[in-house]
Amino acid sequence: MPAQAASYVGPERCKQCHEPEYGLWNISAHSRAMAVLIAVNESTNAHCLECHTTGFRSDGTYAFLNVTCEACHGAGSDHVNATPEKLRTKVIKSINSSACAVCHQGEHHPYYEEWKNSSHSKSMELLKSKNESSNVHCQQCHTARGLIETSLGRQLSAAISDPDPVSCQGCHDTHKLGTRLPAKTLCTYCHNSENVGPGHLPLHAQSDMWNTSRHGLAGVACVDCHKYSSHNYTGKGPIKTGHTFMPPTRNPEKCVECHSGAVAPNLTAEEAVQQIGTWQTSTKNFMAEAERELERANQTVQSARPKLDSVKLGKVLDKYNQAKFYLDFVKADKSYGVHNNPKSLDMLSRSKALSLEVIDIVERETAGTGGELVVAVAAVAVIAFALRRRA
Repeated sequence: MPAQAASYVGPERCKQCHEPEYGLWNISAHSRAMAVLIAVNESTNAHCLECHTTGFRSDGTYAFLNVTCEACHGAGSDHVNATPEKLRTKVIKSINSSACAVCHQGEHHPYYEEWKNSSHSKSMELLKSKNESSNVHCQQCHTARGLIETSLGRQLSAAISDPDPVSCQGCHDTHKLGTRLPAKTLCTYCHNSENVGPGHLPLHAQSDMWNTSRHGLAGVACVDCHKYSSHNYTGKGPIKTGHTFMPPTRNPEKCVECHSGAVAPNLTAEEAVQQIGTWQTSTKNFMAEAERELERANQTVQSARPKLDSVKLGKVLDKYNQAKFYLDFVKADKSYGVHNNPKSLDMLSRSKALSLEVIDIVERETAGTGGELVVAVAAVAVIAFALRRRA
């Protein structure tokens, strides 16, 4: 005899054991899903009801109003009636974005499609390309589980095998639906240089650049620029959700939201693109100069190594590493000056100046190496000639 399918028990039954989670859900948009349909006169639309109710059936009926616990966790009767040792096996717990994609995709709310086109969905692919997919330190930010642990103030104790990438659930609390940490804190926890210094390679230095910029000091958060959403003509949902997190160069309208005169100086979308282009062009030009001088400095140091004692070589390498660090830092930011154009240009100028200083020091320290030998030989010849004359 086939096993009987689990039935829906309702959120009030879940509350008996999971009161904190129920409390968060009860103030979330999921708990008010039907109100949205009522507001736009679609409360009888079967296509809409499928995602705005729990346990929707093909005949148009449903088990419960709104998106309740069981819409995501599955019908709960087996879980409720399970023995303690089997409780966890009788409920769906997914931190894969596909769970959200059941509803959050399509014409009116393409969250999943946009996430799929974002770098977040490819976070583990990046680690694999660098042979770091099992690095537990990297997994802390490149996996959904790592981000969840972070929000709870914990670190991963060991690397996860076949982990989910940075998914919806990694950033969003699945009960209250807001971000697990304040938006700015959530982004900067991962998008920072980890306070490394010269001699080390800085990675993902976005927040380090942003924090001291005019925008950063004004309290503008990452999502204020990187999360652009727009609504379709019916007003029933966004056609852009902002979950690609593309920079304003792709959506310059985001700049106009603030630069409309009320909060910041007037700026059209076209002017925003032009300003961003100016920042990036100047940064790329300075970067090319800094790279050329750093390579010249590297070649100079390598050729001079046999001629420098350990103390002098150490001093030269300290300056070279500092020059390289400044250049690598601007590269690690990846915005080409948009996050903080003055700081980017300053760091590149410092890099170039230090590279030139390295070249100058090495050339001065090694300039007399050959000449001193000539002088010494000449001195010996003079002494030998004088001795012959005395004889």
